[in-house]
Amino acid sequence: MTSDTTWVRRRLYTGFRIKVCETCQHAERSKNLARTVRPIKVDGPWEILAIEIIGPFPGTVHGGNTHIVIITDYYSKWVEAFPVQKKDGLCVARCISSSVCRFGPSKTIFCSQNADFCEEVTKQLCERWNITVRVLSVDQPQRNALYDRSCNLLRDTIKQMVVEKQVEWDDFLDPILAVFRTSVNPTTKFTPHFLMFNRKASISCETKFDPLICYQDQEENIRNEDEANSFLSSMQDQQNNVKQMVITNMNVAYRQEKKNAKRKSRNMPSITLTVAEPLFSSEESPSAKKLKESLYLSFPVETVLTTVQNVPDAKKNGLDYPLTDSDMH
Repeated sequence: MTSDTTWVRRRLYTGFRIKVCETCQHAERSKNLARTVRPIKVDGPWEILAIEIIGPFPGTVHGGNTHIVIITDYYSKWVEAFPVQKKDGLCVARCISSSVCRFGPSKTIFCSQNADFCEEVTKQLCERWNITVRVLSVDQPQRNALYDRSCNLLRDTIKQMVVEKQVEWDDFLDPILAVFRTSVNPTTKFTPHFLMFNRKASISCETKFDPLICYQDQEENIRNEDEANSFLSSMQDQQNNVKQMVITNMNVAYRQEKKNAKRKSRNMPSITLTVAEPLFSSEESPSAKKLKESLYLSFPVETVLTTVQNVPDAKKNGLDYPLTDSDMH
């Protein structure tokens, strides 16, 4: 028996032992769960968008809407939600076009649907609105990186609102979005409104109107060029500092999610596989000690082929597949 055949059998036996080993399977599950959350590199707001479609919901009275298209900015966690009548590429493309016209184009757009659906959305964007951006499909690990805990809370809040307002739920999406846009995100530690517009949101109940401000002297509001440049420079420094803080907070949050995934994997019930038939023809499989001491494994052979020299010439010439030098041992 050649060494190549022995190594192939040894490799099969090793793979078999790994599949039935409880410790190996537990370690593999822990490694896969640890890979589920990975931060995505981003430089600013509205560069990476994540699109999700939830529904179906009861049809509304006004527009007959049954689904909601949610667009989330990965950096600022700014959320846009659009009620749509059906779940197709044209409706999603229309929602993306509306967002791009208001906030500008983005570099990357991810969607939770399959690749064919994303290709249809990309085609509609290019043909109808002349937006040349490709919508990419994502798998489960990437989806976990795109969405944080606030996304789950937003979905639960929307579903609860639909239960309460079954025929007019599309009229109450904006108040829910306003709450999430002006609340501090647990991942970035900033409000989405501040990261999008670099200013705090002015809530209507906190805004005070003073008519005298509109009639102040213009000299007090005039700034020369040096003051304007200094103001812009300070604003840029502030944005850079905020950007570093946001990226740091996101990395800390994702590391914590990774630890939580590992902790959950330790509490998962173990899986034990049973084998109905033994791998080897012998009654007892070789122990691990024997495998370690011996380089090769021995197997029972039922049929032994004779060498080529003992085969008559007439028989040799009648072979359908002539033997090569590498096949003779």
